[in-house]
Amino acid sequence: MKLEETPGSTNLQLERNGQYEEYDSIIQNQLQERIVEPAPETTTGREFYILHKGVNRENAESTTLRIVYDASEREREPAILK
Repeated sequence: MKLEETPGSTNLQLERNGQYEEYDSIIQNQLQERIVEPAPETTTGREFYILHKGVNRENAESTTLRIVYDASEREREPAILK
């Protein structure tokens, strides 16, 4: 994974919290178990991506970091350039 340099990005927040490796490990495990799949380098048509972020559960007994997928994101209207 490549760290994004956008302020407030999930990757930068994970890096600051020292949890980037744990997050990446969870994603790699989900790739192995075919829960998720990598996005293709080039698009072949209309594709959909689910946003995801890490959530800390400090009071959890087993895993303090979990990944939450946001499937409720709506499709946005394309921008019109004039």
